[in-house]
Amino acid sequence: MSNKNYLSIYAKSFNWAGFFLPKKTYQKCSSLYDFCRTVDNIADDDSELGIKKKIY
Repeated sequence: MSNKNYLSIYAKSFNWAGFFLPKKTYQKCSSLYDFCRTVDNIADDDSELGIKKKIY
């Protein structure tokens, strides 16, 4: 996975709400969202499965 924070890029309202969470909790939520977003991007990609395995 990349070092991008997908929560701050794609889920701006959730990212904003994260300011009310303890930092450690926000980081865990962000990591979970990053993982889910990456898996969703892989599933949505039109490439064949073999290519997806190489790309991601």
